[in-house]
Amino acid sequence: MADDAPDPARLLKLARQALTSAEYRRKFHAADFWGPAEFYDPQLRFFAAGIKHHQRLIRGGNQVGKSWAAAFELGLHLSGAYPRWWQGRKLNKPIRAWVVGVTGQLVRDGPQRQLTAKQGEFGSGALPLSAFSGRPTMVPGGTGSIDTLNVVHETDGNHDGISSCTFKSFEQGSDKLQSESVDVVWIDERCSEEIYSELIARTSATDGIIFLSYTPLKGGGNLTYRFLNEFSSDRADIRIEATDAKHISAERRAQLEESYLPHEREARIHGIPQLGIARVFPFPIESLLRPVNPDTDIKSWARYIVGIDFGYGHPFAAALCAWVPEPEDFFRHRRFQDRARRGLRPYQAYSGPMPRAAHSDRMAARRTAT
Repeated sequence: MADDAPDPARLLKLARQALTSAEYRRKFHAADFWGPAEFYDPQLRFFAAGIKHHQRLIRGGNQVGKSWAAAFELGLHLSGAYPRWWQGRKLNKPIRAWVVGVTGQLVRDGPQRQLTAKQGEFGSGALPLSAFSGRPTMVPGGTGSIDTLNVVHETDGNHDGISSCTFKSFEQGSDKLQSESVDVVWIDERCSEEIYSELIARTSATDGIIFLSYTPLKGGGNLTYRFLNEFSSDRADIRIEATDAKHISAERRAQLEESYLPHEREARIHGIPQLGIARVFPFPIESLLRPVNPDTDIKSWARYIVGIDFGYGHPFAAALCAWVPEPEDFFRHRRFQDRARRGLRPYQAYSGPMPRAAHSDRMAARRTAT
């Protein structure tokens, strides 16, 4: 046992000696003071979605309550002490859980803190101090990172075993996330699709659940795209809007919006993924756009270009564009998107020779009409 491992029994004895009953409960049973009135509506919908969906994503801007919602739910599954108001899924047996994040340090400072020490002291997080069974196993090196902790589980008020929770990181690689079967996986921050697939496999034999919490920066990635755009009855996407987070005032939110880089504001404030897999320009693309009249703006010496995205993992899309070298203008004539991927039909829309300069006005008028 590492020397830096906290001793829950000792801490519990000291806390009861030093604090009044009310003070003790407020600090070391913090989850008892959270209910439908304290949680925001998206957080409550996230909990309720666990009834029908094995995979859930809760996303939003920075510091809006994503990780706390995930930690709160995991704490309930580990202890079995579901409150009467709980409308999410219940696991009526001791469970095996994993918490997975980017690095060991970020896991320690993020989800581990939310679960065990939200108010600074061990036992003041989503898990009550009295729920821990023995001292946690620490990661060697004296970093304060927990490897595995054990929690007393109860069903209908009766102790029926011990749940365990192990903390892991993406930097370990998918090879270190194999073999074991687990009941619950909490992924804090976006992972690769390879790691996500491996983590889903860990829950397949247990009918387990997996939930993610993160801010969709850098385009959100393919995993975010799957939750937002690829329908599955087994997935749910919940977003905490900036205005839902009442603990951040409108004035403070405006200050934060000014502080963030322009192309990050939608993600960091509202939890909306940046365009595409990642933005091409380090500023909002909207600043480049303006209304166009094809009859007068597209010159006769324009060069026509077709841009195609063949749709691997997402819909086929194409755009017919006109480039005017002088004065360096670029126009989108027409666009096409095909979610059904119907053979050659998308390609036929752009088959044949490009319009000649002499016909550019007629082409522009016809394409505008369509």
